[in-house]
Amino acid sequence: MRYAIYGGPNGLNRLIARSLTRIPGCEPQVFLSGLLLQQALAEGPKIDSVLLTGPGTDLEVTALVQWLQTRPADRVPRLVAWQHENSAVYK
Repeated sequence: MRYAIYGGPNGLNRLIARSLTRIPGCEPQVFLSGLLLQQALAEGPKIDSVLLTGPGTDLEVTALVQWLQTRPADRVPRLVAWQHENSAVYK
C-alpha cells in the first residue's frame, strides 16, 4: 500500500510516515507541497491512499479533494482525513 501524506505540520507527517513503515508492505511518502502531490496523482496510479492531516500549505486540502472528485473513478485513490484535537475545524 502506497500512502501519500500531506497537509499538517511536517513533524506530524514524518511521525505518521515512520509509524506506517512498521506495517509490512506499506510505503509512505510525505509531500511538503500540495502541488507536487497533485502532480504525482496526475501521473498515474502510483498512490493507493492519500492521508490528509491538516489544511495544507501551497494547495489547500479542500482544493485537492475537489480536484480529485473531477478525476476518473479508476484514478482516484482512497482518501483519509485526520484532524488532531488542537487544529482548526475544516470548512
